[in-house]
Amino acid sequence: MPLEPSPDFLGRSAGGLYGDVVEELDWSVGEVMKAVRERGTSERSTFVFFTSDNGPWLSQGEDAGSPGPFRSGKNSPYEGGVRVPAIAWWPGRYPAAQTVNEPVMSLDLFPTLVTMAKGQLSPTRKYYGTDISPLLAGEVSRLTGVGLEDSREMLGYYFSDAVSLRSGRYKLLKPGYWDLVDTLYDLHADPSETTDLYPTRADVVSTLSPRLAALSDEIARGSKKPKKGGAAE
Repeated sequence: MPLEPSPDFLGRSAGGLYGDVVEELDWSVGEVMKAVRERGTSERSTFVFFTSDNGPWLSQGEDAGSPGPFRSGKNSPYEGGVRVPAIAWWPGRYPAAQTVNEPVMSLDLFPTLVTMAKGQLSPTRKYYGTDISPLLAGEVSRLTGVGLEDSREMLGYYFSDAVSLRSGRYKLLKPGYWDLVDTLYDLHADPSETTDLYPTRADVVSTLSPRLAALSDEIARGSKKPKKGGAAE
């Protein structure tokens, strides 16, 4: 997505610079989809996945967009920084006009694409993502894992440092580059992350804390950490 509109789109929308950029993005995606459709039979053999890498860049002020009901934005481990929408498109393979409420990660794309291409993942490597094609196809409504209530564990990280772990409805955050304190949120009851449950849900904390620490150590091995700095938006 461009950080600023090209001359052809500058001032074109009623939404300022942000609106202009959105219009240009819409046009750009439309050109890609047009090219796919013009190739005829390739439409049924082409998978399109559209998403964003992070929430709004709030330091840009009114040109940043909005996180809606979620807390904070880009460069933050809160939901406003990491929760983004996505659109999957594959005619004849995935049902149209369905809504999937199960959260997934960008890390899921690699194993998903390998499966779609009928490839095989290496049995000797660790993958933090999982194949979400059954979810996209409507074959399942949720993905299971080793987390709370048989849910998936979803790791939030900044470069090589793990800063949050979501397991089911709960999300644990630890101090990191944003000078945070340990906090725990129930994202089902409190998606805006306004009520810290860390002092009252020791049972959940005692389960998630060692898992987050272990995963943090795991992904940090062999990685070069950036200099500490920056603050949550």
